[in-house]
Amino acid sequence: MDNSNSNSNSKDNNIVVIIDKEINEKEQDGCCVLSLYIQAIIINMILTEPRCSSRGDIVVDDGDDVYGRKQYSTSDKTSYLMYKGEPEQKSKRKFVNHYKLINIALVSRWWLQVSKQATTTLKISGPLKESYFSSVCKGSTTTIESFKWNVRKRDYDPNELDDKYNQIEYNQNILSRLLPNLKSLDIVAYNLGTMCDWPITQMVDSFPEVQSTVHIIIDQREHCLLWRPPHTKRNIPPLVTITLNDIYEYFASDSFFDNVLEMIDVLQPVCLNLYLDDGNGCSGDVLHLEKNIDVISQLASTKHLNIGYDFVELEEFVGILSNGFQLESIKVGIITCPLVKVILKDQSSSYGHHTRCEYCTSGNLQLRDTIQHWDEFCSRLSNNTSLERLDLEDTHHDGYINNKKSTTLDRLALPFISIWTSNNKIKLIGLSKLSYIISPLFFDALCHNQCITTLMLTSGTLIQEYIESFCQLLMTNMRIRVVGIKENDLESSKELVMAFRQNKSIKVLDISGNRFGNDLFDSFLDSDTIQYLVIDKEMNKLKHNYFNQSKSLLNCFIYNYDDDNNNNNNRFYFNPSLF
Repeated sequence: MDNSNSNSNSKDNNIVVIIDKEINEKEQDGCCVLSLYIQAIIINMILTEPRCSSRGDIVVDDGDDVYGRKQYSTSDKTSYLMYKGEPEQKSKRKFVNHYKLINIALVSRWWLQVSKQATTTLKISGPLKESYFSSVCKGSTTTIESFKWNVRKRDYDPNELDDKYNQIEYNQNILSRLLPNLKSLDIVAYNLGTMCDWPITQMVDSFPEVQSTVHIIIDQREHCLLWRPPHTKRNIPPLVTITLNDIYEYFASDSFFDNVLEMIDVLQPVCLNLYLDDGNGCSGDVLHLEKNIDVISQLASTKHLNIGYDFVELEEFVGILSNGFQLESIKVGIITCPLVKVILKDQSSSYGHHTRCEYCTSGNLQLRDTIQHWDEFCSRLSNNTSLERLDLEDTHHDGYINNKKSTTLDRLALPFISIWTSNNKIKLIGLSKLSYIISPLFFDALCHNQCITTLMLTSGTLIQEYIESFCQLLMTNMRIRVVGIKENDLESSKELVMAFRQNKSIKVLDISGNRFGNDLFDSFLDSDTIQYLVIDKEMNKLKHNYFNQSKSLLNCFIYNYDDDNNNNNNRFYFNPSLF
């Protein structure tokens, strides 16, 4: 059992005992007046009490987890864990809602004073008013260091008028004096009107010496912001993230598309998330937004690019890697159907992963990728000096997993291997539904790579035939700290058990969506170095002693595929805090 967890539980139990004892001693005629010390403890517990806002926060109640380390998780939370190396709730600041502070202040002036001294974070949702600050921030005792403003909540009333969000109900000079110790400012703007940039800009300008982050989320055509260039020079420019959801139909409108380009040009986002649609379109015809490349061409200062439910043609990808862009993270789909068709020629009908190749080589798509483009793509990656995270998915994979027989195409696999013998910058590799571009030689190359710390081979990429080579990698390369092998439908093996028993470097592991049994958890207990583990419902039914006896395990996340399918609220977004 981890010392921090046991100390925390012991501390909470001691507090409860102290409070109960004082109540028993002082209770007279049904009335009890607690000491100021106990009241201060209660106030602090109210302020720091975690709020369960989604299933991902719910602790699992079962008999094999006496320490309460298990909890349900969703795809966005597990993706965050893989990228960050720790859970989202641990790395993110916990903000105190201003309504909670106001309610505490109504108890007594002393309660207000204690809450002001104990609070270092503050969150306000909705239109910003100076009165929200005046009740909790006045005076020299203000300790607010981090402030978060949700300009409009995700679950806003669609009948709300945007005019109420354009109104400025605070004075810039007064606001900066109310928050003299502010060190970070986070602003989230969800589906705001066309001219709502002004109150956000003024808020950022109120604290020119503070690092601010602005996340703009748009999933409705009429809510594309028209951003005007800032009038003042900020000492510390804000870190901007732009997220566009379900944009396939909206981009057909030239006016919407032009507004997006202008917004990107003015704001120069650090992170850009483009989600084509709800993800269902790829189950039939392949959807593709050719205007994506026009958006990407604007990304002079963007460092992290995430394109969901769509792909980038290899020819365009080569341009991204060679035209001076300084991208550090790329999460995007690719389609290799035209390449496979050329390689296999008239044998393509036997290639189970690409039974719909006619969509990619005829009709509206007319993909132009060639084998030469693939070679150039791999060559550019080999020599790239800015990219640190490469996360690729075959967006035209039909979901069939063949883990019994190798589908490697040597003509594609060999150039791909050269990347990992030459590139010394990439530290995260993610491959989804791409078993045919790797081979045992891929794992041999990674054995000698001293840069990679995160390896994700998911959704049929790691097949049973590669297990022996994969296990050799785990026993050789001790720099890899995060491993994800979810949704590969793998069976346990002696090699896999031995590899996890010998490996002492893996701290984060996702094994959900496989058919592993007790023998693998035996190996986890023998090595006992994993801190965060992701499993599925079937593995949870094993009730293994590992979950009670492990001293290193901090959290075990149970991923439920049935609950998470096609849930747009669980999309994984890039944002500055992730990196």
